[in-house]
Amino acid sequence: MKEKEKFDETNYRIENGLRHVIPYVYHYKANAKKRWFGRSIFEVFTTEFGAHPPSYYRAAIQSGRITVNDQNVEEGYLIKNGDVLLHTTHRHEPPVAAPGPVTVVGETEEYLAVDKPCGVPMHPCGAYRYNSLFYILHKQIGPEVAGWHLCYRLDRLTSGLCVLAKSAALKAAFAAGLADRLHKKVYLARVKGDFPKCAPEGSVLAAGESVAEDPNEDARSWWREETGPWPPGSGSGGGGG
Repeated sequence: MKEKEKFDETNYRIENGLRHVIPYVYHYKANAKKRWFGRSIFEVFTTEFGAHPPSYYRAAIQSGRITVNDQNVEEGYLIKNGDVLLHTTHRHEPPVAAPGPVTVVGETEEYLAVDKPCGVPMHPCGAYRYNSLFYILHKQIGPEVAGWHLCYRLDRLTSGLCVLAKSAALKAAFAAGLADRLHKKVYLARVKGDFPKCAPEGSVLAAGESVAEDPNEDARSWWREETGPWPPGSGSGGGGG
């Protein structure tokens, strides 16, 4: 399937603050690996892929949802060099947070900056494909996103600023800027709890990503205590330390 067709088939349903991908048919395709040669297709699927129990793979082979070189085979078929395995399945992706459209923080002719919500992976991975930031932005902005490049990676559970370059050359230039410390990433962790007064606010407490100008300086982390209701704005009272 062409890349544009992959993007075009993406459909979502927003419900109770969550983005659900409409279940869809998906084709997993793999060229036979050397370690699979001489092993049965049933053995390979049950030992190399753990998404389903053996009974599922047996039924998939028997029904033709798992094929070799576009041909139906028996579960005892021995894989050989040059074989192409195809697994057709109905895919159901986990929902992700969807407080609204992905917020565009800024855009130029060269770059786009967006606010990635917590829980949304950057790229397709694991159980997520269309519920990844790249596919969501394509659906929200348009097909031109297919030619853009994410400049760096944030973990799925991390929210924050993501920058997309509108060409491979611009992505390389951005990466060079990070390496040369022309720009930098700063992570903020917000936690809840009672902390001992072991050091004044703003002290260096633990190692973390350096925010120092001197690359030879030790990595540093700062802390600030907030008072009042949690989360902020959930009730009356003062705030801010």
